[in-house]
Amino acid sequence: MFVGCKKEGIQTLRGQVKKVELHKDTLVSMTVTINEQGDTALFCLDDARFQNGVMMFRDSVIVDYIYGSNDMLRALVVTVLPKIRKFDEPVFIDTLITKPTMAD
Repeated sequence: MFVGCKKEGIQTLRGQVKKVELHKDTLVSMTVTINEQGDTALFCLDDARFQNGVMMFRDSVIVDYIYGSNDMLRALVVTVLPKIRKFDEPVFIDTLITKPTMAD
């Protein structure tokens, strides 16, 4: 017989967002990659609070969570550590500007 044990209380995990599931305009769940080997954790976002905005794909997050029913992880607080986005420099078109002259 195999008996597993769960840690009680609030746990903390840090990882990178792999997937966010939406239903209409509501965040439902989030999959987070937790290590270099690609292990993931799936979090239910029903009662979660977000700090520093809402996460996007590849953002780093710190998740405070508890174990919910059916071993689903319930996120309580998701702290978003936004990835610095690189935007291309605007392309400037050189134009020749001439002053209007008054013809005599």
